[in-house]
Amino acid sequence: MIGRGESAPNIRRAVAAALTRTMLSASLLVTGYYLAPLEGRLGSGAWLWFTGALAVFGVVVVRQIVAIVRSG
Repeated sequence: MIGRGESAPNIRRAVAAALTRTMLSASLLVTGYYLAPLEGRLGSGAWLWFTGALAVFGVVVVRQIVAIVRSG
């Protein structure tokens, strides 16, 4: 957690990490929407892809929640 006693390099590092995570998340979402097969019926490969992507998304969300709870 960033507090009053934190040094400038630590604050910069925390801000840079937050911005990097945000940019990476946005990039992955845009890429996912671009690659998603939105026409016609979805085959078994597409369902497998979406299930895997949903599982990865769930793991990332859980890790973020755990990080938030531990930081407080």
